[in-house]
Amino acid sequence: MKIRDWINQNAAVVTILAVLVLIAALAWIIVGATGGPSVQLPQQAWYYDLETGKLVPGELNLFPPIDLPSSGKAVLAKVYSCSDCDSESGRKVGWLEKYPPKVKARLEHIKQIMDEAEETGNKPSETIDPSEYTDLQDTKLFAEPVPEGGELKWVKAFSPAAQKMQLDFMRACGESGNTSICNP
Repeated sequence: MKIRDWINQNAAVVTILAVLVLIAALAWIIVGATGGPSVQLPQQAWYYDLETGKLVPGELNLFPPIDLPSSGKAVLAKVYSCSDCDSESGRKVGWLEKYPPKVKARLEHIKQIMDEAEETGNKPSETIDPSEYTDLQDTKLFAEPVPEGGELKWVKAFSPAAQKMQLDFMRACGESGNTSICNP
């Protein structure tokens, strides 16, 4: 049997296949034109109150340690859950992050310059070498959360101890592999 004969005998099947191909092509064009499915980026982050050991929500684009309204200080907390991020009892702190004081001051200064330039539409008032920002990020410090009353031991972000914290974080939920990063 020739293809032409088969198409003539199965016109309904051929029509359905043609419609499916057309729908798939339209979906591909629409998704490509809109940039694909949108991803919701977090707007807030968890911070660890250094006085109470409790998690508090705060702005995402801050350089820790930050000042809390309660007059305390907080550092960025990388929070995860093996079950449900909405459940306070299910959230756990993987590690904490902060910057040394001079680095924090410089990062805040760079952010201020960039924010002002963005608001005014002008070039930044100061030339900022992109590698400086990367170098400053490399000075970040990590610590594991400790039981109440314990002392935090800060290590450089690229040290073996910090890498172990990150590895433990990824493996925290065991074989299920369902470690979810939690944001407020």
